Amino acid sequence: GGSDKSHQEAKEDKKGKNKSSEKHNKVVEELKAENKELNKRLQKALKDAESKKSEAEEKKSSIEAANKKLVKEVKELKDQIESMRKADNSKAQAEELQRVKDKLAKQEDHERKIRALEKELAEYKRERKSPPKDQPKEDQKKVERLVDIIDKEEVKLPSVQLRLNFILADVTPEDLRRSVFSGSAGDKKVSVKELASVLKSEPALLEQEDATKVARYLIEPKNNKQVPQNEMLDKRMSAIEEGLISLIGNYTLNCKNNPEAVQESLLGKINEKLEPFADRLQNAADSNGNLSLSGLEKIFADMNFNLTQDEHDYILLTMYRENKNLHEMQYEAFVQHLGELLSKLLENADEEGESGDAPSAEKEKSPSKESPSDSKKEKSPEQKSDEEMENLSENEILSLVQSCFTKIAEKVAEKQIDLEKLLKDKVYRKRVSGEEVELIAPEDFMKAMKKIGVEEFKPIEKAYLQKMLAASDKENGFRIKDIIQILKDNWTGGNENNEEREMEIGDLDKVSLVLLLALSEYLSNTNTSLQKLFENVMYKQPVQIDDEELEIDIINSHDFFEIMNNIGIETEESQHENLKLFLCIDPGYVDKFSVQKLSMVLDEFKTNEELREHAREYYQEFIEEDDQMDNEGEGV
Repeated sequence: GGSDKSHQEAKEDKKGKNKSSEKHNKVVEELKAENKELNKRLQKALKDAESKKSEAEEKKSSIEAANKKLVKEVKELKDQIESMRKADNSKAQAEELQRVKDKLAKQEDHERKIRALEKELAEYKRERKSPPKDQPKEDQKKVERLVDIIDKEEVKLPSVQLRLNFILADVTPEDLRRSVFSGSAGDKKVSVKELASVLKSEPALLEQEDATKVARYLIEPKNNKQVPQNEMLDKRMSAIEEGLISLIGNYTLNCKNNPEAVQESLLGKINEKLEPFADRLQNAADSNGNLSLSGLEKIFADMNFNLTQDEHDYILLTMYRENKNLHEMQYEAFVQHLGELLSKLLENADEEGESGDAPSAEKEKSPSKESPSDSKKEKSPEQKSDEEMENLSENEILSLVQSCFTKIAEKVAEKQIDLEKLLKDKVYRKRVSGEEVELIAPEDFMKAMKKIGVEEFKPIEKAYLQKMLAASDKENGFRIKDIIQILKDNWTGGNENNEEREMEIGDLDKVSLVLLLALSEYLSNTNTSLQKLFENVMYKQPVQIDDEELEIDIINSHDFFEIMNNIGIETEESQHENLKLFLCIDPGYVDKFSVQKLSMVLDEFKTNEELREHAREYYQEFIEEDDQMDNEGEGV
């Protein structure tokens, strides 16, 4: 009985195992079937993705082909428009021109649609790409759109082209807002895209790439090396206008509309160097006789012509008129033009010499053939040979020294230089005739004058300066006090228009730049507006501008400097004169500051990194000077 029972249990156990095995096999079969179905679905998804990729590539190829065709058609249409402008403007041609313009407008609409398709394709590609796990998709999008800022060197060529095109179109700096920006209000904001469109059209006439570069340079912030790419980034019109004028320079139309005066002064500078000047032009030109702007600028610098803005623009304009290309300017026609002008000037000089008229100061500078009668005429110190110069009379020596100081004074006035501060580092003290005086070594004085742009003195001029300025027979150092006094006694201002010329940012001295930088950073760090800081001392005053009475915001200079002191921005002097002349509403009212002008220059400090860097360098100089004076025990 026990054996039957054991046999029965073994039989049931075997039966249970068989059932378990059948159940396991069933589960395995189900998993295999499910896995097979998943593989089918995965293969289908991969095929769909590949199909979409193929469609996207075909779409891209189609867009690129259409775009190339469009670019070609647009270029052909533009060429047709340009040729029609040059042709006779008859009625039939005007109708044809309108037809071409309409077609061009349709093409531009087509181009916009293509750009929209390109954008759609780019969005599709971005959707297929997943961002890194540790970075949100929005942050990745921002990083992808960062671009390098446009620096000043990149817009140097377009800025010169702008200036020349404005001159050709008779647009003065004062006309810029009316002519270029169509009278836009100062508080209106303009985007990079809008400004680039303006700079492509008349009178600016820049190419698309250059127009976009200039627009980005004037609008994009310069706080970082990279900025988000955004053609809708905008800026106030008044700040853009100031930036544009600062970029292209404070030019005039004299080189185009009054060329005779410019020609005469230009020839006076280069007539003796015309032959080497022509040789340098030829050597710098390529095999086709073309000369680039950078090559021309290097020649100007190397040959020390010291050209004025008008003279510089006259030369560029003469070469630029023909093909409107600063990379390929034809120099031969210009050299021939200069030769003709010189011949004409020589003929006029000979005719006047024969008629017995006394030559003017300008004609004395021009080259002329010396006749026997001319040789008998009394020469000025500048015209005498070295041998004759050694035997000058006392009056002639005074005249010569005075002419040297006139050159110095012109540069000092032109660049708003504080001469005492310029010479400060080289000054030494010494007792002369029982009195302690401040002196500077002659060679240090000459180097300082060369540094500010004064033409190098001739050996005989240096000798007479030494004779006139030496502190004593035993001490050859120049008295600083004498130098300053001679400048005051003999300089009356030279250019009669200087008093009427409104000061610009470039006229600000180091102290003014440091004060404005400090104010700009104070407002930024404290998140305070200019109006809020000066609200208790600001008032409105009616002023007469071009026969129209306007109310402008005014701050008295005393209140301005008092508040500057209260917020920790102090100077050795109670009111800095250079800054007063810059901010005043008029040179006749130096104690009344224009709030609008102050606001505009502070905006420039916000956007102009180069200006801020210069101001910081000057501030560091002052800190180092103060530290040095502390170490020497002289106090600050």
